[in-house]
Amino acid sequence: MALVSGIITINSKNEFSTFKRMQVSDITDLLKLPKQLQYEIGIDQSTSCTGIYIQDTKNLVNILLELEYANKDKKDYFADIFYLIGSLVKGKTVNLIVCERPVPKDVGSYTYRVLTELFGKLEVYLEFNPDLAKTELQSIFHRLGNHELLIRVREPVVLIQN
Repeated sequence: MALVSGIITINSKNEFSTFKRMQVSDITDLLKLPKQLQYEIGIDQSTSCTGIYIQDTKNLVNILLELEYANKDKKDYFADIFYLIGSLVKGKTVNLIVCERPVPKDVGSYTYRVLTELFGKLEVYLEFNPDLAKTELQSIFHRLGNHELLIRVREPVVLIQN
């Protein structure tokens, strides 16, 4: 079981709403994205939680969710992540999904193992979800300490300096 906390902003109305530690099924019942908009999603995984950021391409709606790895059952946690993403994107147009790739193995073997497993499962899920069939999938490599991001877009690697 994962618990979800987050914030939703509606920029056209200058409004926001927050929520804390709700069940995934409760969030999916409450959170319905407008179908007429197109979306971009960012997924950031860690060993204790998964962050999901959703914005529409006109920047009217911004949603930041954190799924807390609550009961330490990986199978249920992965199922909750996939259920949440699937519920949010069902019948919507998602142009882009960006996932953070796991940290290098030398940072820590436990962290590397957990994040690699999660990234692999996410990658397979996103590729085979029919609502995401036309969605561009990208991944970001982060480099610790040097303010550089390595972005891999299924082909060459591009270096961005900040």
